[in-house]
Amino acid sequence: MDIQNELLSDIDSRVIMPITQLSHKNSQIEILAPVIEIDNQKYVVMTESITTVAKSKLRTVDIVCVRPELHTAIVSAMDMIISGI
Repeated sequence: MDIQNELLSDIDSRVIMPITQLSHKNSQIEILAPVIEIDNQKYVVMTESITTVAKSKLRTVDIVCVRPELHTAIVSAMDMIISGI
């Protein structure tokens, strides 16, 4: 899931968080694993695996969703990762 704000679109990389099927959820800390639904399938955002990817490496098929409504959940997960709150 691409989480980078479009105001930073001139940077040649994107900040992403991988997603995986809900059945593969491995985080015991709920705040680190927001659940999303895509085409009636449930997935977990793997916030602890945040990374960057060069734009040139991303294909259209790699970007499966843009979910602005998850902003609060993503920021909360990042707060937990960075500051423990």
